[in-house]
Amino acid sequence: HHEVKLVDLNTNKVFYDKLTFIYLEMPKFNKPETELQTMFDKWMFVIRNLSRLMDRPLALQERVFTRLFESA
Repeated sequence: HHEVKLVDLNTNKVFYDKLTFIYLEMPKFNKPETELQTMFDKWMFVIRNLSRLMDRPLALQERVFTRLFESA
């Protein structure tokens, strides 16, 4: 994960140092539905598999996933 500081080009002073980027290597996330434990696991599973999912998996019953699958 990378931290980025935004600098004012006129003054060269940092004006925002709270921006963080997190890089995910999706091919390395291989957990099956039966091993999803955390919300992070569930989101990674959805991002990696959404194009292949015909129905909403039982492991993804949280409300946020209801809205996601309705939209998708």
